[in-house]
Amino acid sequence: MHLVEPSSLKCSEHTRSSDVSPVGTGISTTRLVLIDAPTPWPSEIADHELLKATQEVRNQSYFRRSRIFLSQPKGVAYRVQVFQRSGASATYAQHTFAGRVELAKVLTELPTAEAPTKIAKATMLMCTHGTRDTCCGEKGSALADEIEASGVTVERISHTAGHRYAPTMLSMPDGHNWAFVTSELVTSLLAGIVPLDNSQYRGWWGAKPGAQQQCVHFLAQMGISTADIESIESTPDTVTTITRGKTYRFSVTKSGIEKIIQCQVAEGGTIKKRQLYQIDEIS
Repeated sequence: MHLVEPSSLKCSEHTRSSDVSPVGTGISTTRLVLIDAPTPWPSEIADHELLKATQEVRNQSYFRRSRIFLSQPKGVAYRVQVFQRSGASATYAQHTFAGRVELAKVLTELPTAEAPTKIAKATMLMCTHGTRDTCCGEKGSALADEIEASGVTVERISHTAGHRYAPTMLSMPDGHNWAFVTSELVTSLLAGIVPLDNSQYRGWWGAKPGAQQQCVHFLAQMGISTADIESIESTPDTVTTITRGKTYRFSVTKSGIEKIIQCQVAEGGTIKKRQLYQIDEIS
């Protein structure tokens, strides 16, 4: 691995230059809940005044099984958008609100509302959370502007984790997570081509980060898509994936610890760590 002195680079540039694979770092969840909120967003979205006012509501189990993001408003009315995993796709519902009181009402009713049934249209959820990380703010916002100008539906959202892979994105309705996103990647996704190489693919939201998402990537390289996956189970040593008509088992071996460079390292920030795994098919 070729390492570059991080003091002269931002974290995403350093990560790209170090040839680090992002596979296994994607978000895993049953649903995404996007809540329109005025920018700038605080580094921790729970500190935004809209979310502070709805903290008690968000303690419901429905939201504990969801990932909440702030999204940039697009019109006069604010939106709550729900992308819910349905097999290898996602269903979609949208609600509107005008202020904190109406937002609390919408969120209160979500757990008992009729489950979304409309299949989500092709939408790119782009992290543009500049107050969380400058790489996301600069790279994500610039790319969002570029691809939106070409007619692509884009939602600018808060931190998706993994800002060292900026620009980062979730593509809907397939639920795949992406790193170092480019307009060429978006064009491929819209054409139905999912380029599952090691440099841009992070994981699928129907699998847990780490070994499970790495196994999904392994299967994809064998020509088995997430549409064929019926279940995924794992132990510390194995991952078992049941697809249509066949069961695949993989051995999982810890292969080391990766140090994660943060943008603030040169100014005395912290270095995070990530467990790495070796994945091998055993049956």
